[in-house]
Amino acid sequence: MMNLYYSKLLQWLDGHYNVSLKEISGYHFIYIRSNEPPTSIEKQIILAANQLIKKNTLSYECVFVRQKNGQSVFRFRFLVPSEKMFCCGNGCINCTRQ
Repeated sequence: MMNLYYSKLLQWLDGHYNVSLKEISGYHFIYIRSNEPPTSIEKQIILAANQLIKKNTLSYECVFVRQKNGQSVFRFRFLVPSEKMFCCGNGCINCTRQ
């Protein structure tokens, strides 16, 4: 399910930049080739992510890693809330119905 969000994020960014996504050890890294400063690129990533999670309980984390030869690298991940969002019917002690 999360892959859908990553692919939508890449589609949005691909309209603005030459972009690719790599997953390394469970972390997603966004590689963007652009002459813009990393802060400007990060603003565009945040704008795209905000549009994607607008009606969800998801959040995200975007961290600039490095820039070399016109290529910026960002570590990006969508975060799922840690609290229960619904009743599973098993009578859990942290049930949302209580």
